[in-house]
Amino acid sequence: MIDQNIVSREMQHQLQHPQHMHHQQQQQDGNNSAVGMNMGLDLDEDGDSEDDVKRVNMMNNSFEESRLSTADAIQNFIVPEGFVADYVPNWTKNRSVIFDCGVKATQPSTGKTLWFCLCSAQCQGKSAKGIGIAIKGAVTNCTNHLRDIHKIISPRSVKMIRRKPDGTSALPGENEQSPTSGSTPSSNYKKRPHSVLASGAGQYADNNMNLNHNNNNHNGQNYPMMNLPQQQHQHHQHQQLQQHQQLQHNPATSSSSTVAQGLNESWMQHFAKNQNVKYQVLAAPGMEAMAMTIANLNPARFMYHKTSWGKFPDGTDNIMLGGFQPVNRIAGENVLLLAAFTNNATTLTQFLVMVTLLQSFIESLTVVLPFYPVGTMERISREGQVATASTYAQMFSNLPNCGKPTRLVIYDLHTLQNRFYLHGNAIASLQTTVPLLIERMRTTHINCIAFPDDGSLKRFGYLFHNLGFEMVICGKTKDGDKPQVSIQDGQPFGKHVLVIDDLAQTGNTMFQAGMACKAAGAASVSAFVAHAVFPNSSWRSFLPDGVLYGCFERFFVTNSVPNVTDLLPAHSVFEVLDLSRKIIDDLDRFT
Repeated sequence: MIDQNIVSREMQHQLQHPQHMHHQQQQQDGNNSAVGMNMGLDLDEDGDSEDDVKRVNMMNNSFEESRLSTADAIQNFIVPEGFVADYVPNWTKNRSVIFDCGVKATQPSTGKTLWFCLCSAQCQGKSAKGIGIAIKGAVTNCTNHLRDIHKIISPRSVKMIRRKPDGTSALPGENEQSPTSGSTPSSNYKKRPHSVLASGAGQYADNNMNLNHNNNNHNGQNYPMMNLPQQQHQHHQHQQLQQHQQLQHNPATSSSSTVAQGLNESWMQHFAKNQNVKYQVLAAPGMEAMAMTIANLNPARFMYHKTSWGKFPDGTDNIMLGGFQPVNRIAGENVLLLAAFTNNATTLTQFLVMVTLLQSFIESLTVVLPFYPVGTMERISREGQVATASTYAQMFSNLPNCGKPTRLVIYDLHTLQNRFYLHGNAIASLQTTVPLLIERMRTTHINCIAFPDDGSLKRFGYLFHNLGFEMVICGKTKDGDKPQVSIQDGQPFGKHVLVIDDLAQTGNTMFQAGMACKAAGAASVSAFVAHAVFPNSSWRSFLPDGVLYGCFERFFVTNSVPNVTDLLPAHSVFEVLDLSRKIIDDLDRFT
Protein backbone atom coordinates (compact mmCIF):
# COMPACT_ATOMS: atom_id res chain seq x y z
CA MET A 1 0.00 0.00 0.00
CA ILE A 2 1.08 3.60 -0.48
CA ASP A 3 0.81 4.46 3.22
CA GLN A 4 -1.01 2.79 6.05
CA ASN A 5 -2.61 6.14 6.82
CA ILE A 6 -4.11 6.46 3.32
CA VAL A 7 -7.56 4.88 3.54
CA SER A 8 -9.80 4.31 0.53
CA ARG A 9 -13.45 5.21 0.37
CA GLU A 10 -14.18 1.49 0.46
CA MET A 11 -13.71 1.92 4.24
CA GLN A 12 -17.17 3.47 4.36
CA HIS A 13 -18.57 0.40 2.60
CA GLN A 14 -16.78 -1.84 5.10
CA LEU A 15 -18.36 0.03 7.99
CA GLN A 16 -21.81 -0.65 6.54
CA HIS A 17 -21.10 -4.21 5.29
CA PRO A 18 -18.58 -5.86 7.63
CA GLN A 19 -19.32 -9.27 6.09
CA HIS A 20 -17.43 -8.19 2.93
CA MET A 21 -14.25 -7.17 4.77
CA HIS A 22 -12.58 -10.60 4.64
CA HIS A 23 -13.24 -10.99 0.92
CA GLN A 24 -11.96 -7.47 0.24
CA GLN A 25 -8.79 -8.13 2.24
CA GLN A 26 -7.98 -11.05 -0.05
CA GLN A 27 -8.20 -8.71 -3.06
CA GLN A 28 -6.15 -5.91 -1.46
CA ASP A 29 -2.75 -6.92 -2.90
CA GLY A 30 -4.14 -6.89 -6.42
CA ASN A 31 -5.79 -3.51 -5.89
CA ASN A 32 -2.61 -1.88 -4.55
CA SER A 33 -0.79 -1.87 -7.85
CA ALA A 34 -3.89 -0.53 -9.65
CA VAL A 35 -4.17 2.34 -7.19
CA GLY A 36 -0.48 3.06 -7.60
CA MET A 37 -0.77 3.19 -11.39
CA ASN A 38 -3.72 5.58 -11.14
CA MET A 39 -1.68 7.88 -8.91
CA GLY A 40 1.27 7.78 -11.27
CA LEU A 41 3.51 6.21 -8.61
CA ASP A 42 6.06 3.53 -9.45
CA LEU A 43 5.17 0.56 -7.24
CA ASP A 44 7.26 -2.54 -7.07
CA GLU A 45 5.96 -6.09 -6.91
CA ASP A 46 5.22 -5.81 -3.19
CA GLY A 47 3.03 -2.73 -3.75
CA ASP A 48 5.47 -0.41 -1.97
CA SER A 49 7.72 2.24 -3.42
CA GLU A 50 10.11 3.65 -0.82
CA ASP A 51 10.60 6.95 -2.67
CA ASP A 52 6.88 7.54 -3.14
CA VAL A 53 6.06 6.60 0.44
CA LYS A 54 8.60 9.22 1.57
CA ARG A 55 7.01 11.81 -0.72
CA VAL A 56 3.51 11.16 0.60
CA ASN A 57 4.84 11.30 4.16
CA MET A 58 6.57 14.61 3.40
CA MET A 59 3.26 15.98 2.17
CA ASN A 60 1.49 14.83 5.34
CA ASN A 61 4.19 16.26 7.60
CA SER A 62 4.30 19.59 5.73
CA PHE A 63 0.57 19.98 6.10
CA GLU A 64 0.55 18.88 9.76
CA GLU A 65 3.33 21.31 10.77
CA SER A 66 1.49 24.19 9.13
CA ARG A 67 -1.84 23.23 10.72
CA LEU A 68 -0.36 23.10 14.21
CA SER A 69 1.37 26.46 13.74
CA THR A 70 -1.86 28.17 12.65
CA ALA A 71 -4.22 26.60 15.23
CA ASP A 72 -3.90 29.48 17.71
CA ALA A 73 -4.16 32.10 14.95
CA ILE A 74 -7.40 30.51 13.69
CA GLN A 75 -8.88 30.30 17.17
CA ASN A 76 -8.10 33.95 17.98
CA PHE A 77 -8.91 35.37 14.56
CA ILE A 78 -11.50 38.15 14.62
CA VAL A 79 -13.74 37.92 11.58
CA PRO A 80 -13.75 41.29 9.71
CA GLU A 81 -16.80 43.43 10.27
CA GLY A 82 -19.71 42.51 8.04
CA PHE A 83 -18.55 38.90 7.55
CA VAL A 84 -19.84 35.69 9.17
CA ALA A 85 -17.47 32.75 9.70
CA ASP A 86 -18.31 29.56 7.79
CA TYR A 87 -16.75 26.68 9.73
CA VAL A 88 -16.66 23.19 8.23
CA PRO A 89 -15.95 20.48 10.87
CA ASN A 90 -13.13 18.02 10.53
CA TRP A 91 -15.46 15.03 10.16
CA THR A 92 -17.02 16.36 6.93
CA LYS A 93 -15.74 14.16 4.14
CA ASN A 94 -15.44 17.10 1.73
CA ARG A 95 -13.53 19.25 4.20
CA SER A 96 -10.75 21.22 2.52
CA VAL A 97 -7.25 22.06 3.68
CA ILE A 98 -8.22 25.73 3.70
CA PHE A 99 -10.14 25.25 6.97
CA ASP A 100 -6.94 24.10 8.70
CA CYS A 101 -4.88 26.99 7.40
CA GLY A 102 -7.32 29.88 7.52
CA VAL A 103 -10.91 31.04 7.94
CA LYS A 104 -13.66 31.10 5.35
CA ALA A 105 -16.27 33.85 5.83
CA THR A 106 -19.31 35.13 3.96
CA GLN A 107 -20.59 38.70 3.70
CA PRO A 108 -24.42 38.32 3.97
CA SER A 109 -25.10 41.76 2.48
CA THR A 110 -23.36 40.95 -0.81
CA GLY A 111 -23.14 37.15 -0.79
CA LYS A 112 -19.36 37.44 -1.34
CA THR A 113 -17.24 34.66 0.18
CA LEU A 114 -13.58 35.16 1.07
CA TRP A 115 -10.89 32.98 2.57
CA PHE A 116 -8.45 34.60 5.02
CA CYS A 117 -5.07 32.83 5.12
CA LEU A 118 -3.32 32.66 8.50
CA CYS A 119 -0.20 30.65 7.58
CA SER A 120 2.26 33.51 8.00
CA ALA A 121 2.54 36.87 9.72
CA GLN A 122 2.18 38.64 6.37
CA CYS A 123 -1.03 36.75 5.52
CA GLN A 124 -2.38 37.31 9.03
CA GLY A 125 -1.85 41.04 8.66
CA LYS A 126 -3.72 41.12 5.36
CA SER A 127 -6.55 38.99 6.75
CA ALA A 128 -6.95 41.27 9.75
CA LYS A 129 -7.55 44.15 7.30
CA GLY A 130 -10.24 42.14 5.49
CA ILE A 131 -8.03 41.30 2.51
CA GLY A 132 -8.84 37.73 1.49
CA ILE A 133 -8.97 35.39 -1.49
CA ALA A 134 -12.27 35.22 -3.35
CA ILE A 135 -14.07 31.88 -3.46
CA LYS A 136 -16.56 31.28 -6.26
CA GLY A 137 -18.00 27.81 -5.81
CA ALA A 138 -14.58 26.16 -5.34
CA VAL A 139 -11.44 26.48 -3.29
CA THR A 140 -8.92 26.17 -6.13
CA ASN A 141 -7.57 29.71 -5.66
CA CYS A 142 -6.98 29.02 -1.97
CA THR A 143 -5.23 25.67 -2.41
CA ASN A 144 -3.07 27.19 -5.16
CA HIS A 145 -2.11 29.97 -2.74
CA LEU A 146 -1.08 27.40 -0.11
CA ARG A 147 0.89 25.41 -2.67
CA ASP A 148 2.68 28.32 -4.36
CA ILE A 149 3.23 30.70 -1.42
CA HIS A 150 3.51 28.42 1.61
CA LYS A 151 4.61 25.17 -0.09
CA ILE A 152 1.75 23.24 1.53
CA ILE A 153 0.04 20.29 -0.13
CA SER A 154 -2.64 18.26 1.65
CA PRO A 155 -3.31 14.81 0.12
CA ARG A 156 -6.82 15.17 1.50
CA SER A 157 -7.80 18.11 -0.66
CA VAL A 158 -5.32 18.47 -3.55
CA LYS A 159 -6.14 16.10 -6.39
CA MET A 160 -3.26 17.13 -8.70
CA ILE A 161 0.42 16.23 -8.11
CA ARG A 162 3.18 17.99 -10.07
CA ARG A 163 5.19 15.57 -12.22
CA LYS A 164 8.94 15.66 -12.86
CA PRO A 165 10.27 15.15 -16.40
CA ASP A 166 11.18 11.58 -15.51
CA GLY A 167 7.58 10.83 -14.52
CA THR A 168 8.02 10.76 -10.74
CA SER A 169 5.98 12.93 -8.38
CA ALA A 170 7.35 16.26 -7.16
CA LEU A 171 6.52 18.48 -4.22
CA PRO A 172 6.59 22.30 -4.37
CA GLY A 173 10.17 23.52 -4.46
CA GLU A 174 11.59 20.22 -5.81
CA ASN A 175 12.93 21.45 -9.18
CA GLU A 176 9.45 21.91 -10.59
CA GLN A 177 9.18 22.57 -14.32
CA SER A 178 6.49 24.93 -15.45
CA PRO A 179 4.35 23.69 -18.31
CA THR A 180 5.61 25.01 -21.63
CA SER A 181 3.43 26.39 -24.36
CA GLY A 182 3.83 23.19 -26.30
CA SER A 183 2.86 20.88 -23.48
CA THR A 184 -0.59 19.93 -22.34
CA PRO A 185 -1.68 20.04 -18.70
CA SER A 186 -1.98 16.28 -18.65
CA SER A 187 1.71 15.87 -19.47
CA ASN A 188 2.76 17.76 -16.37
CA TYR A 189 0.00 16.74 -13.96
CA LYS A 190 -1.66 13.49 -13.08
CA LYS A 191 -4.89 13.26 -11.16
CA ARG A 192 -5.20 11.46 -7.88
CA PRO A 193 -7.98 8.86 -8.06
CA HIS A 194 -11.22 9.85 -6.33
CA SER A 195 -11.22 6.50 -4.51
CA VAL A 196 -8.19 7.47 -2.43
CA LEU A 197 -8.49 9.73 0.62
CA ALA A 198 -5.68 10.75 2.93
CA SER A 199 -6.70 10.56 6.57
CA GLY A 200 -3.19 10.96 7.92
CA ALA A 201 -3.27 14.73 8.28
CA GLY A 202 -7.00 15.28 8.26
CA GLN A 203 -7.78 13.19 11.32
CA TYR A 204 -5.90 15.61 13.55
CA ALA A 205 -7.87 18.70 12.51
CA ASP A 206 -8.60 20.99 15.41
CA ASN A 207 -12.17 20.84 16.73
CA ASN A 208 -11.72 24.01 18.75
CA MET A 209 -12.59 26.44 15.95
CA ASN A 210 -14.51 28.72 18.32
CA LEU A 211 -14.37 32.04 16.47
CA ASN A 212 -15.36 34.96 18.69
CA HIS A 213 -16.34 38.32 17.20
CA ASN A 214 -15.34 40.10 20.40
CA ASN A 215 -12.22 38.00 21.11
CA ASN A 216 -13.56 37.58 24.65
CA ASN A 217 -12.09 34.60 26.50
CA HIS A 218 -14.40 35.03 29.49
CA ASN A 219 -12.06 34.77 32.44
CA GLY A 220 -9.33 33.26 30.30
CA GLN A 221 -11.21 30.02 29.62
CA ASN A 222 -11.87 28.49 26.22
CA TYR A 223 -14.76 26.16 25.66
CA PRO A 224 -14.06 24.02 22.57
CA MET A 225 -16.84 22.29 20.71
CA MET A 226 -15.56 18.87 21.79
CA ASN A 227 -16.14 19.95 25.43
CA LEU A 228 -12.41 19.56 26.30
CA PRO A 229 -10.32 22.18 28.14
CA GLN A 230 -7.83 23.82 25.79
CA GLN A 231 -4.69 22.35 27.38
CA GLN A 232 -6.20 18.88 27.49
CA HIS A 233 -7.28 19.24 23.85
CA GLN A 234 -3.77 20.22 22.74
CA HIS A 235 -2.28 17.31 24.70
CA HIS A 236 -4.74 14.93 23.04
CA GLN A 237 -3.78 16.42 19.67
CA HIS A 238 -0.06 15.86 20.38
CA GLN A 239 -0.69 12.22 21.36
CA GLN A 240 -2.55 11.61 18.09
CA LEU A 241 0.31 13.12 16.09
CA GLN A 242 2.82 10.86 17.87
CA GLN A 243 0.68 7.81 17.09
CA HIS A 244 0.49 8.91 13.46
CA GLN A 245 4.29 9.23 13.21
CA GLN A 246 4.78 5.82 14.86
CA LEU A 247 2.48 4.23 12.30
CA GLN A 248 4.47 5.86 9.48
CA HIS A 249 7.80 4.44 10.70
CA ASN A 250 6.57 1.03 11.84
CA PRO A 251 6.43 -1.31 8.85
CA ALA A 252 5.27 -4.15 11.11
CA THR A 253 1.94 -2.46 11.80
CA SER A 254 -0.74 -4.70 10.35
CA SER A 255 -3.55 -3.58 8.08
CA SER A 256 -6.05 -4.90 10.64
CA SER A 257 -4.92 -2.28 13.19
CA THR A 258 -5.42 0.44 10.57
CA VAL A 259 -8.94 -0.84 9.88
CA ALA A 260 -9.70 -0.93 13.61
CA GLN A 261 -8.44 2.63 14.00
CA GLY A 262 -10.58 3.71 11.07
CA LEU A 263 -13.66 2.06 12.58
CA ASN A 264 -13.07 3.75 15.92
CA GLU A 265 -12.60 7.17 14.31
CA SER A 266 -15.73 6.66 12.23
CA TRP A 267 -17.85 6.00 15.32
CA MET A 268 -16.33 8.98 17.15
CA GLN A 269 -17.23 11.18 14.21
CA HIS A 270 -20.73 9.72 14.14
CA PHE A 271 -21.37 10.41 17.83
CA ALA A 272 -19.94 13.93 17.51
CA LYS A 273 -22.34 14.94 14.73
CA ASN A 274 -24.65 16.74 17.18
CA GLN A 275 -21.88 19.25 17.88
CA ASN A 276 -22.19 20.50 14.31
CA VAL A 277 -25.92 21.33 14.35
CA LYS A 278 -26.47 24.96 13.39
CA TYR A 279 -29.29 27.04 14.91
CA GLN A 280 -31.17 30.18 13.95
CA VAL A 281 -31.71 31.92 17.31
CA LEU A 282 -34.71 33.99 18.39
CA ALA A 283 -35.24 35.45 21.85
CA ALA A 284 -38.23 36.46 23.96
CA PRO A 285 -38.28 39.87 25.68
CA GLY A 286 -35.56 39.89 28.32
CA MET A 287 -33.60 37.02 26.74
CA GLU A 288 -31.93 39.06 23.98
CA ALA A 289 -28.66 39.50 25.89
CA MET A 290 -28.32 35.75 26.43
CA ALA A 291 -29.08 35.10 22.75
CA MET A 292 -26.36 37.52 21.64
CA THR A 293 -23.89 35.94 24.09
CA ILE A 294 -24.57 32.47 22.68
CA ALA A 295 -24.14 33.74 19.11
CA ASN A 296 -20.85 35.45 20.01
CA LEU A 297 -19.52 32.39 21.84
CA ASN A 298 -19.97 30.22 18.75
CA PRO A 299 -20.86 32.24 15.62
CA ALA A 300 -20.21 29.21 13.43
CA ARG A 301 -23.22 27.43 14.93
CA PHE A 302 -25.59 30.15 16.17
CA MET A 303 -27.02 33.08 14.20
CA TYR A 304 -29.16 35.50 16.21
CA HIS A 305 -32.09 37.36 14.65
CA LYS A 306 -33.62 40.28 16.53
CA THR A 307 -37.42 40.23 16.93
CA SER A 308 -39.73 43.22 17.34
CA TRP A 309 -42.24 42.63 20.16
CA GLY A 310 -44.63 45.53 19.50
CA LYS A 311 -48.23 46.25 20.46
CA PHE A 312 -51.12 47.75 18.52
CA PRO A 313 -52.99 50.66 20.10
CA ASP A 314 -55.68 48.26 21.36
CA GLY A 315 -53.06 46.23 23.25
CA THR A 316 -52.92 43.20 20.96
CA ASP A 317 -49.59 41.83 19.74
CA ASN A 318 -47.75 43.32 16.77
CA ILE A 319 -44.81 40.93 16.43
CA MET A 320 -42.25 40.87 13.62
CA LEU A 321 -40.02 37.82 13.90
CA GLY A 322 -36.38 38.20 12.96
CA GLY A 323 -34.80 36.09 10.25
CA PHE A 324 -37.66 36.30 7.73
CA GLN A 325 -36.78 39.58 5.98
CA PRO A 326 -35.26 40.54 3.59
CA VAL A 327 -34.30 36.89 3.02
CA ASN A 328 -35.97 33.98 4.79
CA ARG A 329 -33.24 32.42 6.95
CA ILE A 330 -35.70 30.40 9.06
CA ALA A 331 -37.34 27.94 6.63
CA GLY A 332 -35.61 24.57 6.57
CA GLU A 333 -33.46 25.44 9.60
CA ASN A 334 -33.12 24.27 13.20
CA VAL A 335 -34.60 27.08 15.31
CA LEU A 336 -33.66 27.86 18.91
CA LEU A 337 -36.12 30.02 20.87
CA LEU A 338 -34.94 31.40 24.21
CA ALA A 339 -38.17 31.81 26.18
CA ALA A 340 -39.04 33.56 29.44
CA PHE A 341 -42.51 33.21 30.96
CA THR A 342 -42.29 36.30 33.16
CA ASN A 343 -46.05 36.94 33.18
CA ASN A 344 -49.23 35.67 31.54
CA ALA A 345 -49.17 38.28 28.77
CA THR A 346 -45.64 37.49 27.57
CA THR A 347 -46.33 33.75 27.93
CA LEU A 348 -49.27 33.85 25.52
CA THR A 349 -47.23 36.00 23.12
CA GLN A 350 -44.48 33.39 23.02
CA PHE A 351 -46.95 30.58 22.35
CA LEU A 352 -48.15 32.59 19.33
CA VAL A 353 -44.55 32.76 18.11
CA MET A 354 -44.04 29.00 18.56
CA VAL A 355 -47.12 28.25 16.46
CA THR A 356 -45.92 30.61 13.71
CA LEU A 357 -42.43 29.10 13.65
CA LEU A 358 -43.73 25.52 13.50
CA GLN A 359 -45.85 26.47 10.49
CA SER A 360 -42.89 28.08 8.68
CA PHE A 361 -41.36 24.87 7.25
CA ILE A 362 -38.57 24.70 9.84
CA GLU A 363 -36.47 21.59 10.40
CA SER A 364 -36.91 21.56 14.20
CA LEU A 365 -37.83 23.78 17.14
CA THR A 366 -35.97 23.81 20.44
CA VAL A 367 -37.45 25.98 23.18
CA VAL A 368 -35.08 26.78 26.04
CA LEU A 369 -37.20 27.86 29.00
CA PRO A 370 -34.65 28.01 31.84
CA PHE A 371 -37.27 28.64 34.55
CA TYR A 372 -40.64 26.86 34.38
CA PRO A 373 -42.69 29.20 36.59
CA VAL A 374 -45.71 26.93 37.06
CA GLY A 375 -43.60 23.98 38.25
CA THR A 376 -44.84 24.47 41.82
CA MET A 377 -48.51 24.31 40.77
CA GLU A 378 -48.74 20.70 39.63
CA ARG A 379 -51.58 19.63 41.94
CA ILE A 380 -54.68 21.08 43.62
CA SER A 381 -55.99 20.86 47.18
CA ARG A 382 -59.53 22.09 46.48
CA GLU A 383 -61.99 21.39 43.68
CA GLY A 384 -62.07 24.22 41.16
CA GLN A 385 -58.44 25.20 41.65
CA VAL A 386 -56.44 25.31 38.40
CA ALA A 387 -53.26 23.21 38.17
CA THR A 388 -51.44 25.54 35.80
CA ALA A 389 -48.54 23.10 35.34
CA SER A 390 -51.00 20.72 33.66
CA THR A 391 -52.61 23.38 31.46
CA TYR A 392 -49.25 24.72 30.28
CA ALA A 393 -48.21 21.15 29.44
CA GLN A 394 -51.35 20.70 27.34
CA MET A 395 -50.61 23.90 25.44
CA PHE A 396 -47.08 22.68 24.66
CA SER A 397 -48.32 19.22 23.73
CA ASN A 398 -50.82 20.59 21.19
CA LEU A 399 -48.39 22.77 19.27
CA PRO A 400 -48.23 22.10 15.50
CA ASN A 401 -45.89 19.35 14.37
CA CYS A 402 -43.00 20.27 12.05
CA GLY A 403 -42.09 16.62 11.52
CA LYS A 404 -40.57 16.02 14.94
CA PRO A 405 -41.59 16.98 18.51
CA THR A 406 -40.73 20.36 19.96
CA ARG A 407 -37.90 19.98 22.45
CA LEU A 408 -38.52 21.89 25.69
CA VAL A 409 -35.30 22.45 27.68
CA ILE A 410 -35.90 23.28 31.36
CA TYR A 411 -33.39 23.74 34.19
CA ASP A 412 -33.92 22.38 37.72
CA LEU A 413 -37.65 21.70 37.40
CA HIS A 414 -39.26 21.98 40.85
CA THR A 415 -41.33 18.79 40.57
CA LEU A 416 -39.88 16.18 38.22
CA GLN A 417 -43.25 14.56 37.47
CA ASN A 418 -44.14 17.63 35.43
CA ARG A 419 -42.14 16.20 32.54
CA PHE A 420 -44.72 13.42 32.14
CA TYR A 421 -47.56 15.93 31.68
CA LEU A 422 -46.11 16.61 28.20
CA HIS A 423 -47.18 14.32 25.38
CA GLY A 424 -47.62 14.25 21.63
CA ASN A 425 -45.83 17.17 20.01
CA ALA A 426 -43.55 18.25 22.88
CA ILE A 427 -40.92 16.41 24.91
CA ALA A 428 -39.18 17.74 28.02
CA SER A 429 -35.38 17.84 28.14
CA LEU A 430 -34.52 18.34 31.82
CA GLN A 431 -31.14 19.86 32.69
CA THR A 432 -29.48 21.15 35.85
CA THR A 433 -27.41 24.20 36.72
CA VAL A 434 -25.36 22.33 39.35
CA PRO A 435 -22.30 21.67 37.07
CA LEU A 436 -22.08 25.43 36.58
CA LEU A 437 -22.19 25.89 40.36
CA ILE A 438 -19.56 23.19 41.02
CA GLU A 439 -17.20 24.84 38.52
CA ARG A 440 -17.53 28.11 40.47
CA MET A 441 -17.18 26.37 43.85
CA ARG A 442 -13.79 24.96 42.83
CA THR A 443 -12.45 28.52 43.02
CA THR A 444 -13.78 29.08 46.57
CA HIS A 445 -13.14 27.59 50.01
CA ILE A 446 -16.60 25.93 50.19
CA ASN A 447 -16.30 22.35 51.46
CA CYS A 448 -19.78 21.56 52.81
CA ILE A 449 -23.25 21.38 51.20
CA ALA A 450 -26.40 22.05 53.26
CA PHE A 451 -29.90 21.11 52.08
CA PRO A 452 -32.62 23.25 53.71
CA ASP A 453 -35.31 20.56 53.39
CA ASP A 454 -35.93 17.03 52.17
CA GLY A 455 -37.02 18.22 48.74
CA SER A 456 -33.70 19.92 48.14
CA LEU A 457 -31.83 16.77 49.20
CA LYS A 458 -33.80 14.59 46.76
CA ARG A 459 -33.35 17.10 43.96
CA PHE A 460 -29.62 17.82 44.30
CA GLY A 461 -28.05 15.36 46.75
CA TYR A 462 -26.96 12.75 44.20
CA LEU A 463 -25.11 15.37 42.16
CA PHE A 464 -22.60 15.92 44.99
CA HIS A 465 -21.82 12.29 45.76
CA ASN A 466 -18.12 11.36 45.68
CA LEU A 467 -17.04 14.99 45.23
CA GLY A 468 -15.55 15.30 48.71
CA PHE A 469 -18.12 17.70 50.19
CA GLU A 470 -19.49 17.27 53.71
CA MET A 471 -23.30 16.90 53.69
CA VAL A 472 -25.64 18.66 56.11
CA ILE A 473 -29.36 17.88 56.02
CA CYS A 474 -31.88 20.30 57.50
CA GLY A 475 -35.59 19.93 58.06
CA LYS A 476 -38.59 22.04 58.95
CA THR A 477 -40.20 21.81 62.36
CA LYS A 478 -42.95 23.89 63.94
CA ASP A 479 -42.56 26.12 66.95
CA GLY A 480 -46.23 26.78 67.58
CA ASP A 481 -47.59 28.15 64.33
CA LYS A 482 -44.18 29.33 63.13
CA PRO A 483 -42.06 26.89 61.05
CA GLN A 484 -38.40 26.56 62.01
CA VAL A 485 -35.44 25.01 60.18
CA SER A 486 -33.00 22.89 62.16
CA ILE A 487 -30.10 20.54 61.41
CA GLN A 488 -31.17 16.89 61.33
CA ASP A 489 -27.98 15.24 60.08
CA GLY A 490 -24.37 16.28 59.43
CA GLN A 491 -21.82 18.44 61.20
CA PRO A 492 -21.05 21.91 59.78
CA PHE A 493 -18.62 22.88 62.56
CA GLY A 494 -15.56 24.61 61.11
CA LYS A 495 -16.83 24.13 57.55
CA HIS A 496 -17.45 26.61 54.78
CA VAL A 497 -21.08 25.82 54.00
CA LEU A 498 -23.20 26.37 50.87
CA VAL A 499 -26.98 26.18 51.30
CA ILE A 500 -28.58 25.04 48.03
CA ASP A 501 -32.14 25.02 46.67
CA ASP A 502 -33.87 25.25 43.30
CA LEU A 503 -35.61 28.61 43.74
CA ALA A 504 -36.08 31.46 46.16
CA GLN A 505 -39.25 33.47 46.74
CA THR A 506 -38.66 35.35 50.00
CA GLY A 507 -35.46 33.41 50.79
CA ASN A 508 -36.59 32.88 54.40
CA THR A 509 -36.08 29.09 54.37
CA MET A 510 -32.55 29.51 53.00
CA PHE A 511 -31.87 32.15 55.65
CA GLN A 512 -33.01 29.90 58.53
CA ALA A 513 -30.90 26.97 57.26
CA GLY A 514 -27.88 29.27 57.04
CA MET A 515 -28.41 30.60 60.56
CA ALA A 516 -28.72 27.03 61.87
CA CYS A 517 -25.34 26.18 60.32
CA LYS A 518 -23.77 29.30 61.81
CA ALA A 519 -25.17 28.39 65.24
CA ALA A 520 -23.56 24.95 64.85
CA GLY A 521 -20.12 26.50 64.31
CA ALA A 522 -19.83 26.89 60.53
CA ALA A 523 -16.82 29.02 59.54
CA SER A 524 -18.84 30.73 56.78
CA VAL A 525 -22.15 30.28 54.97
CA SER A 526 -23.05 31.03 51.34
CA ALA A 527 -26.16 30.23 49.32
CA PHE A 528 -27.18 29.15 45.81
CA VAL A 529 -30.52 29.01 44.01
CA ALA A 530 -30.96 28.13 40.35
CA HIS A 531 -33.90 30.49 39.95
CA ALA A 532 -33.91 33.90 41.63
CA VAL A 533 -37.68 34.48 41.56
CA PHE A 534 -37.77 37.05 44.40
CA PRO A 535 -41.25 38.54 43.75
CA ASN A 536 -41.81 42.14 44.78
CA SER A 537 -38.03 42.71 44.93
CA SER A 538 -37.70 40.50 48.02
CA TRP A 539 -33.99 40.16 47.19
CA ARG A 540 -33.50 43.53 48.87
CA SER A 541 -33.79 41.74 52.24
CA PHE A 542 -30.25 40.41 51.74
CA LEU A 543 -28.69 43.83 51.16
CA PRO A 544 -27.00 45.73 54.04
CA ASP A 545 -30.22 47.51 54.99
CA GLY A 546 -32.37 44.34 54.76
CA VAL A 547 -33.74 42.16 57.57
CA LEU A 548 -31.93 39.03 56.29
CA TYR A 549 -28.54 40.69 55.77
CA GLY A 550 -25.43 39.23 57.39
CA CYS A 551 -26.14 35.51 57.07
CA PHE A 552 -24.56 34.78 53.68
CA GLU A 553 -21.03 35.59 52.57
CA ARG A 554 -22.05 35.07 48.92
CA PHE A 555 -25.44 34.42 47.32
CA PHE A 556 -25.03 32.68 43.94
CA VAL A 557 -27.87 32.70 41.39
CA THR A 558 -28.16 32.05 37.65
CA ASN A 559 -29.68 34.38 35.07
CA SER A 560 -32.62 32.02 34.41
CA VAL A 561 -34.96 34.85 35.48
CA PRO A 562 -33.28 37.80 33.73
CA ASN A 563 -35.95 40.38 34.59
CA VAL A 564 -34.89 39.89 38.25
CA THR A 565 -31.16 39.23 38.01
CA ASP A 566 -30.67 42.27 35.75
CA LEU A 567 -31.74 44.38 38.75
CA LEU A 568 -29.35 42.84 41.29
CA PRO A 569 -26.72 45.41 42.25
CA ALA A 570 -23.13 44.76 41.29
CA HIS A 571 -20.53 44.33 44.04
CA SER A 572 -23.18 43.09 46.47
CA VAL A 573 -23.73 39.74 48.18
CA PHE A 574 -25.25 38.44 44.91
CA GLU A 575 -23.23 36.84 42.11
CA VAL A 576 -24.96 35.88 38.85
CA LEU A 577 -23.71 32.79 36.98
CA ASP A 578 -24.32 33.00 33.23
CA LEU A 579 -26.15 30.02 31.67
CA SER A 580 -25.07 30.70 28.08
CA ARG A 581 -22.21 28.19 27.87
CA LYS A 582 -24.23 25.57 29.74
CA ILE A 583 -27.08 25.91 27.25
CA ILE A 584 -24.70 25.36 24.31
CA ASP A 585 -23.34 22.20 25.95
CA ASP A 586 -26.78 20.85 26.86
CA LEU A 587 -28.16 21.31 23.35
CA ASP A 588 -25.83 18.52 22.20
CA ARG A 589 -26.68 16.02 24.93
CA PHE A 590 -30.33 15.27 24.14
CA THR A 591 -31.10 14.16 27.70
